Amino acid sequence: MQQARDSSYATDISTESAEAYIIKGVIIKRDLDLNIKILNAKKGGMFYKEITDDQYFFFAQHGFALGCIEVAMDNYRESLDKVKGIIREEMSLRKNTKALASAKIRREFLMNKINDVLKLKSKIIKSQVYE
Repeated sequence: MQQARDSSYATDISTESAEAYIIKGVIIKRDLDLNIKILNAKKGGMFYKEITDDQYFFFAQHGFALGCIEVAMDNYRESLDKVKGIIREEMSLRKNTKALASAKIRREFLMNKINDVLKLKSKIIKSQVYE
């Protein structure tokens, strides 16, 4: 929690009932009972899902900021895989040019997001090396 509080990349989204910070769609939250959870805002709709055990392990090994980057990358890869499947389907089966163009635009958007996250990861790693 302290790493999130100290991070210049985290945004404070605390409420009266919980202290919380967010980076790239990953929320770390501590409630009044001092229970800490890390949630993936991309999963679960209105009620965000807690990250996986493997992702918790990554957080423990690499810290809050890089953990958030890793979860964001997982989210973007998953979305990109879905879009690739849509493109593949449109090209081989449906041949709907509007849907294909839309999927290609979405793919480009996701690739740009992945590039932005990788740049942020590099920036975080460099800042940790010089601390």
